[in-house]
Amino acid sequence: MNSTFPLISVALFRAALLCGALSACGGGAEAPTPVNPPAPPPVVAPPAPAPAPVLAYLLRSDKVEVCQVDSDDFLSNCVDDGGLSGFQNLYAIAVAGSHAYVLSSPDAAPSSVIHCSIGATGALSGCEKTGPTNLGAAYGLSIHGSTLYIGDSDSPMVRNCAIEPEGSLGTCSDSRFPDGLAFDVEDLRIVGTTAYVLHHGQSKLSRCEVLADGTLDGCIETAVPGGLIFPEAFAINGNYMYFANSGADKVIRCVIAGDGSLADCVNANAPGLLSPSQVAIRGSTVYISDFEVEGLTRCSAGSDGLLIGCTLMPGSAVYSIAIRP
Repeated sequence: MNSTFPLISVALFRAALLCGALSACGGGAEAPTPVNPPAPPPVVAPPAPAPAPVLAYLLRSDKVEVCQVDSDDFLSNCVDDGGLSGFQNLYAIAVAGSHAYVLSSPDAAPSSVIHCSIGATGALSGCEKTGPTNLGAAYGLSIHGSTLYIGDSDSPMVRNCAIEPEGSLGTCSDSRFPDGLAFDVEDLRIVGTTAYVLHHGQSKLSRCEVLADGTLDGCIETAVPGGLIFPEAFAINGNYMYFANSGADKVIRCVIAGDGSLADCVNANAPGLLSPSQVAIRGSTVYISDFEVEGLTRCSAGSDGLLIGCTLMPGSAVYSIAIRP
């Protein structure tokens, strides 16, 4: 008998056991089921920031009230945040983004522009004078892109100032509005490359082309059918223009033709006005301030641009109003 047989058999037996335990020697043995790592926790996107509230800024002679505009375009929670404390004889306001500009009236000669920062809640802060120091009788403010236009009854009648990133006014230049066309500028609005300039004392409107450098060119008088009587301000909404026709105690609605001229100027039918001072528009809602009426008139514009459903929102007299979307 071969004495090595038992030893070989034992070795083969041990090898077979080892192959079975490790599943490393083939022969049909199944590999162990792999263990998957735990799934990573789901990624939760941060909540979207709340949209900035729609705000209305109501300018009075010595302060500005900040109001919330609700879903029906009524104003609520109006508060004076004190941002303009110490400034007097305030006349006009324009807002854009995080900046507000307020104009003192000619009674506080010389006129000046005040810049305020607008915080997350809409409150004004850091209000201080900026821009030209040699303004005469300045009345109107209008923001177009990164330029602030100032209506000045003294020469130059229209100035354009560069708005710096932090909101202060940089270089201010003469917009080259022709002196011979009108002796005063009450208000101005720019749509695309067309500027409309309102003249209070002469009760008329001019139209100009806005050049790339912000200056005005080709200015001509634009007829307002039916005429104006000492207009204080105006606003544009689509192809409709609204005048605060103070001398006639009414708001006038005109249709803007394709060439920029005006037609079909009629009483817009806002009741109870005595001396309308400004018109502001948000969508199809029209707000009218009045020097003589305590409160603010809110109307809806119909498909023909005429005003319906007018409601007086009580409060003290408002000189100017600006809506920040």
